[in-house]
Amino acid sequence: LAKLRTSNRYRAEQNKVVLNTKTLLREVADGLGGKLHVKTVIATEDAASSSGASEPWLEYETYVSVTEPVMKKITGLEAVPAGGYMVAELDLP
Repeated sequence: LAKLRTSNRYRAEQNKVVLNTKTLLREVADGLGGKLHVKTVIATEDAASSSGASEPWLEYETYVSVTEPVMKKITGLEAVPAGGYMVAELDLP
């Protein structure tokens, strides 16, 4: 996923993109009629416990809960926001 985040060429080859933040994912879902289907959701453990795995607008094939250090590596963030963080891998249209 880190490579999808950093390499335009790799995103084009794989025909996939990574979206960061639950807010952005929700906005995409709203734009698609209220439901978003993604290949993989990755969330910090505190995001998973707060509702991440049960969002009615989000459908996924795989859900992975990770620690903050792993999320930092995936996202490139220096710090993970309090309350958890979520990213998702989607196919490009």
